[in-house]
Amino acid sequence: MAAFKKLNLDFGNIANSIKSFSGVTSVQEGKPNWVIQCDGKEVILSIWLIGDGTTTINPDVGKYQDLGLQITEHIIAKCKTSDAKSVTSSIRYFKEEDFELIIHYLKEAIEELDIQIYDLPSGKKYELKNKQYKDSFTLIKHNNGTLQLQGKPLSVYRELYAILSELVSIEEIISINNAIHKVNLEKADVYAELEFEIPVAYTKLCNTTKKILMASIALKKIDIELDDYGSFVFGALRGLEAFMKLIIKQKYRTVASIGELFKYNSVKFEIVLDFAEHVNSFDTVRVMENCYNFYNQNRHGIFHADNMPEMSRIINKIEADRIISTVCKLIEEGSNEI
Repeated sequence: MAAFKKLNLDFGNIANSIKSFSGVTSVQEGKPNWVIQCDGKEVILSIWLIGDGTTTINPDVGKYQDLGLQITEHIIAKCKTSDAKSVTSSIRYFKEEDFELIIHYLKEAIEELDIQIYDLPSGKKYELKNKQYKDSFTLIKHNNGTLQLQGKPLSVYRELYAILSELVSIEEIISINNAIHKVNLEKADVYAELEFEIPVAYTKLCNTTKKILMASIALKKIDIELDDYGSFVFGALRGLEAFMKLIIKQKYRTVASIGELFKYNSVKFEIVLDFAEHVNSFDTVRVMENCYNFYNQNRHGIFHADNMPEMSRIINKIEADRIISTVCKLIEEGSNEI
């Protein structure tokens, strides 16, 4: 049987996807041969991380090739990020400070990020490469303010998308998702979905907060099978953070970090006494505590890898949808506070 060549897979989640296959008891990673114990049989798959970040899998190895083929198909179903060979898009009037924020965020999010900068007649080209997973993405910052994006929809792109969802218009987010996931989302549908989820808060939130939330609403409407849907909830949790900051700004004072307003009592986070006395409102305290406890419970585990990668939190589509819906519920229930 032929090998499955140059696939856009989330390579870091291949081991987890194999472990989720029925009957698998152990997985031993190799270069390239992976040894898998499944239903008492030793299955061998040759898995290569190609130089461009794509993955090739050959199940035509070892004794149990039919079972190897089934496991290969399971890996592809769980880990494929897109059928698109590359992402190509451009964003006009992109702010310099937003671009600097992107670069800062990517340096923090990708431990082995290599950045090469080249001068062009029209601006500068930034080649971003994840040395661990070998994929790269190119950003061209033109002198006229246009930001051009091009590269494979792999690890660098996933982190880039997370920060872009906060900075660009919902039209741009929808356009990118339509291209990557081969869907046809409409801007009006995404707006209608968000308004349905938070009818009262929708009229009170600023456009920036609504845009951040819409990134998750758009992804919620996409039916694609992945091994991890953590990126889907990024916008929702950032929107919840923005909602809490709005309450703090309106009712208290500017703070460096939301966390400084809470203390842990061995069971949950409680608002500090100074804030509670200042706002003098049980409802405000309740809303803030409910929002922060949910935010704290979910955000760190989803967006920061554990020191032992195999222990990092992986969430499925059902859980991602639940998190997005819960965020909307918390914001709507607290809408009287803004």
